[in-house]
Amino acid sequence: MGRLTILGANRRAAQLLNGLNFATLSKFRDLFRTDFGSNLSVMRGGETVRLVDWLNSAFFARIRLSRLSSGANTQNLPLNLPSTYEVPGLPDAPVFRDEQVLNSLKLAIRSAKMLIPQYVIGASGTGRTTFARAVHQASCPDKPLIAVDCRAANINAESDGLTGELFGGDENSRFLIETGGMLVLEDLSQATGRASEQLAQLINRLLQHKTSVKWSILVVESEDPKEQAHWSKFVSMTFTKLRQVEFQLPTLSGRTDAAFIAMSMMSRLSTDHQLSRSAIDAIFDLHAPNTFYDLEKLLTTLALQCPATVLRAEHVQRYIVRNELRDAVCPKCKGNNAKEAKCSEINRVFMECNANIALAARKLGVSRNTVYAHTLHLQSQENDC
Repeated sequence: MGRLTILGANRRAAQLLNGLNFATLSKFRDLFRTDFGSNLSVMRGGETVRLVDWLNSAFFARIRLSRLSSGANTQNLPLNLPSTYEVPGLPDAPVFRDEQVLNSLKLAIRSAKMLIPQYVIGASGTGRTTFARAVHQASCPDKPLIAVDCRAANINAESDGLTGELFGGDENSRFLIETGGMLVLEDLSQATGRASEQLAQLINRLLQHKTSVKWSILVVESEDPKEQAHWSKFVSMTFTKLRQVEFQLPTLSGRTDAAFIAMSMMSRLSTDHQLSRSAIDAIFDLHAPNTFYDLEKLLTTLALQCPATVLRAEHVQRYIVRNELRDAVCPKCKGNNAKEAKCSEINRVFMECNANIALAARKLGVSRNTVYAHTLHLQSQENDC
């Protein structure tokens, strides 16, 4: 029994054992001062076992058997259960665990399969493109996905006609109405002039051939679209036909799966870094990223600057300075214009050097103590948070 292998741990145990390499320390005796068989013999005698780590530096738990059953009527039943707790692997696919987003995704996929035009409304950076690709992958993955930037179409319509970006195609791919697929129209409400007329003609043709040619149309907008006064009657009527189903995408701060998104994004940015729960909480509490772009910028800064493998709250506070502190001057220099100008310059260079005191001192030609003295307010305010 002393050679038993640890297969899993509950969430509390995982926190207490955080940092240990279970690839090499997988036996019970590797973690605790006694083996499992000795503890079990003591507990069968009705006594309580006190578990401490193998260095005798931390108390883990007290354990006793609450039900002693060794009679003739007892039997062992195989339950076929997995380990009590396993850290889930990060998915390669996008994260859709928020209830609102997941429900919208399911309905959007169903609408696409039924060839019902739909609107997806969400600010830039809320995962609109990822949402559209997920709908395409689930509804018609073997057919093309063509995205048209309607803002750019206004510029290109006169000379090049309508152009779209083909996902998953090659240089020989062409737009053929007979193939079917998914057409994504980005910011359709911003289409003007010749571009709006060409888009309306294309949409009208696809809708007329819906029974024979399988094209699903998905419109992506930053906000609730309004009919434009400069549109012709034909354009307005055609665009109105697309608003049969609408979905709203919340901002990143409003999603319940934001922590999973941060973990998935960090795994793609760097295989050498992992986010702890405290680091995720610090990122969203101190910096409140509302878009995927904001979150990616913060995580990129951490991955580039922090040498630690497991990122914690103190690393977030150390390497990412909040926006409201960037232009601040130290308390000693406030009230004196000349000193404030010098202090502001030191803080600016300090931020450009990613909070590297030695590098900032070399660029400014001053001592490290000077840089430290003028930037101490940044570090203290972060620690107070």
